[in-house]
Amino acid sequence: MPLVEKLWTGTLAQAALGIPLTDFDGGWCVAEVFTVSATVSGIEPSNGSLSIITYPGTEVAIGSDSGGFIGTLLTFTNNGDYREYATSNGNVTFTDGMMHLSVRVEANFIDLDAVVNLNVTISAGFPLDQYVEDPALPIPSDIIVDPGVEHFINLGWQHQYLLPDEVGFEIQKSTDDGETWETIALIPPPIVPADGDYTIELPAEIAIYRLRAYDPIAQTFSPWSTEAVVSEEPLTDLEFVPVGGIKLGSISVGEINQAGPIEFVMYSDPSGIYTLIPGQKFDRLYNRAGDEYVDVTIPNPFVKLGFLP
Repeated sequence: MPLVEKLWTGTLAQAALGIPLTDFDGGWCVAEVFTVSATVSGIEPSNGSLSIITYPGTEVAIGSDSGGFIGTLLTFTNNGDYREYATSNGNVTFTDGMMHLSVRVEANFIDLDAVVNLNVTISAGFPLDQYVEDPALPIPSDIIVDPGVEHFINLGWQHQYLLPDEVGFEIQKSTDDGETWETIALIPPPIVPADGDYTIELPAEIAIYRLRAYDPIAQTFSPWSTEAVVSEEPLTDLEFVPVGGIKLGSISVGEINQAGPIEFVMYSDPSGIYTLIPGQKFDRLYNRAGDEYVDVTIPNPFVKLGFLP
């Protein structure tokens, strides 16, 4: 199989936030083996105190070379389910598959002139453009698109497994009524949900979506599913909380990266920021760090109209 390369170039500040693989330029395939490399250039040469750590995999590099470069390289090898990959630093698990990974570079220095080049090279994988269509492979069915919070929607579907091996899914979108299609997600063979329902979180936009199943062992794929159109109605708040983040209304109040469930605490009266009290002519502002408060006078809102003789 040919190598598939995905590339990204930017600043240290951008790389420190983490770059999703979907932001990389390059092709797609299901990775049996892949490498993640990060190179920082344009920094002080031959400085042994400079270091970077690249995630995922926690690969460390210490000391820049004589050309002002420092870099890391780490190989990930599939352990069998296309979610857990072995590295020389231990196993790394991608809950939603390696296609959802983010590459992050943590540096112990700040250099505005530094350039970060990230490279994810996928080898011994299964490019879907080399697969053969198998009409006997069941087509994903019951495609639904639900509105979610802010910039997210929920795309759901079902699949009937008639093969001994589980299959993965390729998702494409079209924003020109089916004239052109773009692969936006490639999901490795998943653990079959108990209810047979699959969902994926996608950016919200008016688009047509289609899915097909694929078998990475036989290197075949099913026909495309029936198209599904996103509702053109405005998205509403508080219908869906995207995995990995807390969204309240239309304001992102936190991005949390964790493996376990997120707990929510709701106030008993979420309708306003304070309660109106008849006759009260001040606002009572509470200090969250203690029991002290400050009363702030409310200006008299009434106005008398008239003229002076």
